[in-house]
Amino acid sequence: MASQQQSGPLSDADIYALQEWIAETAVGFCLYGIYATFSFIAIYFLLTRHGGDATKKARLVLLTVIIFMFINSTSLVILDLEYILVQIPLGSFNPPDIQKTTKILGNIKISGNFLERLNFLINDGIVVWRAWILFPRNWHIKLLLGFCLLACGVCNVFDAASGAVNVLKNYQAVGAGTKEFLVLTLPLLVTNIVATFLIGYCHALTTTNQSQHHPTCFLTPPQDIRPPQDRTTGTTHLPKTGPRVIRTSPRLS
Repeated sequence: MASQQQSGPLSDADIYALQEWIAETAVGFCLYGIYATFSFIAIYFLLTRHGGDATKKARLVLLTVIIFMFINSTSLVILDLEYILVQIPLGSFNPPDIQKTTKILGNIKISGNFLERLNFLINDGIVVWRAWILFPRNWHIKLLLGFCLLACGVCNVFDAASGAVNVLKNYQAVGAGTKEFLVLTLPLLVTNIVATFLIGYCHALTTTNQSQHHPTCFLTPPQDIRPPQDRTTGTTHLPKTGPRVIRTSPRLS
């Protein structure tokens, strides 16, 4: 009769790892469910709303971006779950090949880093686009927004590449150092601040009835089409029209 291996109690490190994985998976899927709900609501309204050709093109672009970001976020959740499932067999009596498993874990982490930074870049692109369309005749603002978005793209690619190099050296590498972290976060933060400030500035011009005289802001308040009033008497002066001509049909004899 073949002897069976006896399994002892888990170590404190194993229990801590399981607790961390369970909590991370639960929180991640909870947030993913909320994100998926709002994504489907946005897709529904974009598909059911009708408008002109101009709004149709904008809705089509926005619908494509939302679907792409939803697929990207779904891939991130799957990669995070796969990263946990691949590590579990390493604690068994007959663990898989360490080198092969390490390579798989490194590839998963590199793919997740690139997809995560792609989501960051798309989010900033949406904010920049909202500010871009409000200033169609101001090339200085367009150059500023374009430079900010280009800086975000370059810094995201640099951070993902440096993170990939670190992971290839050690798959357990959490991330980059302080300098690399600032390279990723500072351009994203500055771009969001600049775009949000421009959107608020244009909205302030609209609320103070100054955008109709502003040569760069797209938003214009509705014009007052009411007839003028006499300030002294308070009477309303209607526009003069010609005499009304009443046409009657000839009588039949």
